[in-house]
Parts: sequence; structure tokens; C-alpha cells
Amino acid sequence: MQTQVTARRSADHAVVVQARQVYQQRLQTAQATYPNSIGYENHHFIPLYLGGASNGQTYRLPTAYHKAVTQQFRRAWPYGQGRRPTPQELRIPSPS
Repeated sequence: MQTQVTARRSADHAVVVQARQVYQQRLQTAQATYPNSIGYENHHFIPLYLGGASNGQTYRLPTAYHKAVTQQFRRAWPYGQGRRPTPQELRIPSPS
């Protein structure tokens, strides 16, 4: 049992390390794309224009990264499509 726990922790740690590396790469790209964007902004988990609540869950992100994330949402779901995506289309997990 202890061996399984140790293996699981090692795998979890590897995933965390990889996620941090990907985030740092994407943050650097965003900062290069938006060099004048400093500080932080709150990013809605579900963007307001896609039906998210104004008082919904937000995450504090560096401004440049927030702009990059927002642009990705706009590419996937441009304004004025006439309908909002379903949670499945946005790949939002259903609450447990």
C-alpha cells in the first residue's frame, strides 16, 4: 500500500511540475504579445459574454495572460453567434 501511495505522489508531483512549466511558457508568450499589460485582472471561470454570472467564480491572473485567455475564448466562441455554448462545448465539468 505504501508503495502505491508513494507512486501516486510521484505521479501527481510530475503533473504539477509539468503544468507549472506550461503555464510559465504561456505566460511568457502572453507577456511578449501584450508587453504593456501589467498588473492583474480577475478572469471569470465562465466568461460573462458566454453566460457567466457577474458574481461568478473568478481567478486573479496577470493582465497579459488574461488577455491571451480571453482571445482564445473569442476565437473559439466569437461574439454574436446567436447562441451560447453548452457546458460540454466549453468542457466545463459538471458539479458533483
